Amino acid sequence: MDDLKVLRTASQLNDQNPLGSAAGFGVPLDLDRDLTTKLLGFSSLQNNVLYVQNSRGKIESVITSALSQIMIDLAKLSNDIIIYSMEEFGFFEIGEAFKTGSSIMPKKRNPDILELIRGKASVVAGYSNQIMDILKNLPSGYHRDLQETKGLIINSLKTTHECVEIVSLVIGDMKVNKERLTSSFSSQIFAADEAFKLVAQGIPFRDAYKHVDYNFQNYRKSSPEDIIKKRKSKGTTGNLGIQMAKKRLDREISRTNASEKKFREAINNLIKI
Repeated sequence: MDDLKVLRTASQLNDQNPLGSAAGFGVPLDLDRDLTTKLLGFSSLQNNVLYVQNSRGKIESVITSALSQIMIDLAKLSNDIIIYSMEEFGFFEIGEAFKTGSSIMPKKRNPDILELIRGKASVVAGYSNQIMDILKNLPSGYHRDLQETKGLIINSLKTTHECVEIVSLVIGDMKVNKERLTSSFSSQIFAADEAFKLVAQGIPFRDAYKHVDYNFQNYRKSSPEDIIKKRKSKGTTGNLGIQMAKKRLDREISRTNASEKKFREAINNLIKI
């Protein structure tokens, strides 16, 4: 959801009409820049023509930076899936369609797609840094150097979009090994809960901590389900707030669809003209 906020901010910055700025001074013609803004479906107008020139590249940099945040999360998610789907853990199983064979080990299957997504995160971050490097050495105004930013932002958009789609497919086909997950909980994981039971009785945490530490052999191992159910405050493992997150996501989808519809209608009207 944070990534969506950042991406929406980038989108709003980009959703401005630059037409009429010419080379940064405007033109000696009575242009109706508000009309072109409406006809093209922009939400607002870049009011200052000098701002138009100096926003070239900068808005592209903001967009690629937003995309980098998405890729960072995809890389972290991919890395977690890679680790916890290894035979040593076996918590998850990646679908066969998303694994490839080893170049030397006949029965080995590698999570190559997720490894590539992890690598692509660095590629998109590199695109973002390249745009900023191009910008930081330029004076105000338009310069031909800025043509080098176009391929970078196009590749960033394409790569991020593809990676989001692929991760969605991987997760949709992934299996969860509940038995392995449950058995992986060692008794030490539940020690803090035993200490908090004493805290609930009025014992200071430092004393409860020491008591459980010294007498841990006397405690019975709990089940992960019981531990999770006891965590009821908002956002904890027993109360993740999935429905609240879904409502927020649905609102974002609705806003995005409305923006796209407005844009499509503007393009279609121009084609008819």
